[in-house]
Amino acid sequence: MTLSSLNSLLLEQLRVLYAAESQLVRGIPKLIEGVSSSELKSLLAQHLAETEKHLERLDAAATHLHEKLAGERCRPVEALLKEALDLTERRGDDRVLDAGVIATMRMIESFEKTAYELARDVVEVLNESEILKIVDANLLDENRCEQSMTVLFEDLIDSIHEGARAHQPRGAMGLEEASGG
Repeated sequence: MTLSSLNSLLLEQLRVLYAAESQLVRGIPKLIEGVSSSELKSLLAQHLAETEKHLERLDAAATHLHEKLAGERCRPVEALLKEALDLTERRGDDRVLDAGVIATMRMIESFEKTAYELARDVVEVLNESEILKIVDANLLDENRCEQSMTVLFEDLIDSIHEGARAHQPRGAMGLEEASGG
């Protein structure tokens, strides 16, 4: 596709987003199976439902533009999703592995948020109010999801840290104590 106008740039951004959301719809169920935390499973299931809505909204945007969005790949999301799936197959402390999955999913959310924000900038300039509503709705969902993942990640790493401190032998100096923190 030739990028010669803001319309073609918008269409390219929407295709990237559609590809990313499509890949997540295929990948999130595998993540749900692979993680241990019931809270994380629930959060991923909620995100899957939202992601399916994102695809429906993006389809509506494509219809409005008389275009088709399917058929592309989003390499950054593809790579990050593979990393998250690889973590579910590794051995180790389930909480640490789940924290790794959340960290990787937060990277995906950051990518998606940025892509939606960029699409929003172009949509505003083009004054496409119907598409702006779609992009804003998806962006709002992405922001909420990232916030929920951040809270769960922080709770999980605090729990891991507290558990490690509880198992320290007496007299063992932790990193914070050694550094004066």
